[in-house]
Amino acid sequence: MSDLFKKITQGSIMLWNVDDEKKLPKIKAMGRLLGVTNFKYYKTDGYHSNFIRTLLRMRAARSPDALKTRWSSWPNNPTSHFLFTPQELENNSFFHLTYMASCMGSYFVDEAAMEELSELNSHYDHVRSIADPVSRWPDLIANDQSRIEKDGITDTAVANFDTPGLLKLIDGYGHEAIRDAVTKLDAWQTKHFWKNKATAYAPDDSEEEDKEEEITT
Repeated sequence: MSDLFKKITQGSIMLWNVDDEKKLPKIKAMGRLLGVTNFKYYKTDGYHSNFIRTLLRMRAARSPDALKTRWSSWPNNPTSHFLFTPQELENNSFFHLTYMASCMGSYFVDEAAMEELSELNSHYDHVRSIADPVSRWPDLIANDQSRIEKDGITDTAVANFDTPGLLKLIDGYGHEAIRDAVTKLDAWQTKHFWKNKATAYAPDDSEEEDKEEEITT
């Protein structure tokens, strides 16, 4: 991976998805709501994109809909930028209500934690590569049956294939391995994802916003 942790060996990666960089909160807003002013924004498709892809793969694997779609190790999770700071961030209700539509949360990590996550992602990819082809067998057979009927081909083995029996045979194939892989991803998420804390103050919306920050690739 790249040298994101070269000078700051441990820090928070906060994921954002905005259609305009001007919608990213500036220093005063971040200081007010989260108490952090020492940070930098990067584009997620820039020099440090491997770190972001690693986080997005984990998020996609933990999605409730993950098993309903064909798995890809290139998740289509929309992100535009990430914030990096040496400070461990904690979420609060004011920040959440203000930026819930564009902020995807923060992870406090170092390079070792990201390498661990990369390995856990690989394990998930592996078990999906075991289970997914088998789960597609019934659809493959149905497609074959439709094609031979359309083309006037006679094949009683295909036409009369015991699909209900196959479904019973392959029921749950690889699912235990998938659950185990997801459990380990859940544990990583619990350890590194930001925690919620009660907010003891209200933000002053009348404060003048500061100048825009330079966005780095």
